Parts: sequence; C-alpha cells; structure tokens
Amino acid sequence: MSLFARAYQKAVPACVRGPVWHWRAWADTLATNPVARRDWLARKFVALGQPVRTVRVAHGRLRVDLRDTGVGRKIFVHGRYEEPEAAVLRDSLKPGMTYLDVGGNLGYLATLAAKLVGESGRVIAVEPEPYNFALLRGNLRTNARTHAVAVNAAAGAAPGTAKLFKAVGNLGDHRLYADADSAGRACVEVPVVRLDDLFTANRWPAPDFIKIDVQGYEPHVVAGLDGIVTADKPGAVLTE
Repeated sequence: MSLFARAYQKAVPACVRGPVWHWRAWADTLATNPVARRDWLARKFVALGQPVRTVRVAHGRLRVDLRDTGVGRKIFVHGRYEEPEAAVLRDSLKPGMTYLDVGGNLGYLATLAAKLVGESGRVIAVEPEPYNFALLRGNLRTNARTHAVAVNAAAGAAPGTAKLFKAVGNLGDHRLYADADSAGRACVEVPVVRLDDLFTANRWPAPDFIKIDVQGYEPHVVAGLDGIVTADKPGAVLTE
C-alpha cells in the first residue's frame, strides 16, 4: 500500500471512505459505459417530468416514452429494439413491397419497414391503444410521410369492440383478453376490425409481409386475415 493510501485511510474514517468509493465507481461507470449513462439519463428525464424524448436510431428518429420500460426506454438506452425481428425485416423487405404491422406499438419496426420498402411501397400499422397510437402516428409522419398509414383499432376475427387491458410500466404488454396477468388492470374499449375488410375497403395492395405481435391474441387476428392469406399468399408471416 502506498504512503498516500495509508495516510488517506488514517485520516478519513471508513464511514466516509465507503460512500466515496461507491460514488467514484458509479461515476467511472457512467463515464465509460454508454448504456449505463443513457439508462441514468432516462431515469433523470422521468424524475424531471420530461419522459417523452426523441431518440435517433439507425433508420430515423423516434419519439419514445421513458416510463415505458418494455419498449420506449429500451430503444432510448440501446438505440435498437427486437433485433432478431428487425434482422428478418432487413433480409425480407424490398422496395415496392407492402408491409402490415399488427400491434405496431410506437412504430420501431413499422418505421424500419417504411425505410426498406421505400416510397414505392406501403406500410400499414395497426395499434389499438390510444397513447401508443399517438406515438406511432407521429413516428410514421416523421419517418414515412407519404407511404405509411396508422390504424387506431384492434385486429380480430369479427368487427365490433373489445376491452383492451392496459399494462402499467410496459406499454408493449396491453392485451385483448382477460387472464391472471390482466386482473386488476385498467381497460379501455377499442374498435375491432377484420383486416380482410380493412384492406378491401381501402383498396390497399395485399401485404407481402405480415408481422403480428398482440400478446396472445394472434389466432383472432389470423382468423380475420383468412381471405388475404388464402387468396394472396403473403411471402412471410412473422408472429409470436
């Protein structure tokens, strides 16, 4: 042990040295670890009442909510999200294709798809939860002004309405069915559309690629897509 270290230990009591050591270790982590630094920033923005931030990702700029630990904060901290799914989109989507995103959330994959299909293609993103939909619509307007459409509805087997049970903390975990995990959650009534009907009514081209992520409601979505799947045979369906 150096002379300075011995003098420091003698002069400074352990009850002070311990907190100082932890503070220095924390400061070193923030200085050297970008992920830790951005996570700390995210917590500070939330504490200051400024949870909605713009973050730059590889394919554009997205507005995210840092209170959302399941999606928004992950994108802010890491600059990416759902990399396996994103890799499939990069490998599969080409200019001019039509991409259907069911369960669009705030639009990370939908905006990536918009860049990949280009202005000659089309993106349709479906999201039932009103707050997520507002983020989705804004992100699509920022990154794909002319060739993306956001639909504020749930996709199902038959048109009507349904209760959407809202998750707290993870805004990617809202769900359209009641189970043990949704007990006690607040709910909001949302419109339900059959995607076959939606595409027919809007005269949209049949999707070349369909992504479905709706927290266990996937069979109902597929039941409302039977015409498209049977007649048009999309090139790929990516689903949980």
